[in-house]
Amino acid sequence: MEINPSVGGLSLSGQEPEPWITSTFAPNWYADAVAQAQTELGRDGRRREIIFAFCAAESYLVEWVRDSVLNHHFKELDTYFPAGQNIGIEVRWKKSAEATSVVSLN
Repeated sequence: MEINPSVGGLSLSGQEPEPWITSTFAPNWYADAVAQAQTELGRDGRRREIIFAFCAAESYLVEWVRDSVLNHHFKELDTYFPAGQNIGIEVRWKKSAEATSVVSLN
């Protein structure tokens, strides 16, 4: 018995792919903040702890919205984090939570 498949073709249609490179930084920022909190370097250690903790909070927020809320629909990130909008982390958390209707921070 012999099987001779016929030659065919492949046709794809749809949107052009748009590659995105993402990374997760929040756990590393958090680990850095914890490490600085455990040092006894005085003001410099506290300063770095605060900066690293702030970066961890910002990163967690963006990564949570990007990965969980938007399910990797990257183009929609501008909805939650418009370019040039300089607001504090507390307001940013509240606005993101309200916009996603997933959690309430009130």
